[in-house]
Amino acid sequence: MKKSKKILLTIGAATVVFTSSLGVAFAGNTFSPAEKLSQITGISVDELYEQKVDKTFGEIAAEKGVLGEFKEEMLESKKELLSQRVADGSLTQEEADEYYIRMKQNSENCDGTGPNNSNRQGLGFGNGMRSRMGNGNQFNR
Repeated sequence: MKKSKKILLTIGAATVVFTSSLGVAFAGNTFSPAEKLSQITGISVDELYEQKVDKTFGEIAAEKGVLGEFKEEMLESKKELLSQRVADGSLTQEEADEYYIRMKQNSENCDGTGPNNSNRQGLGFGNGMRSRMGNGNQFNR
């Protein structure tokens, strides 16, 4: 399997782990970007969601001058989630370390606009390519 496919599968697995455990792992910690941004800015979560129609939470944070703090808070929440996953045996420490390194790099490169949003046409997970399932591509090799 090519290295890029392994990386994509690893990221996909991490996404499943993260999204399936958000509510359980963060009973005492806030993981929601809206809630984090609300805590930082004092703007209500409802108002942030109203603003989010036209922009990302990162763009809102940048407008308020708190993008750096917002990214740090979100990264810390994700780090805590990784620690929880290691504690409950869902991830090894080595896997968690790899995920954290990638998340930290992504955070450092983040300008708040979100993936593929430089032209506001977010192409989604497949970058505009259809899944091509069933025609010998992707997972059918």
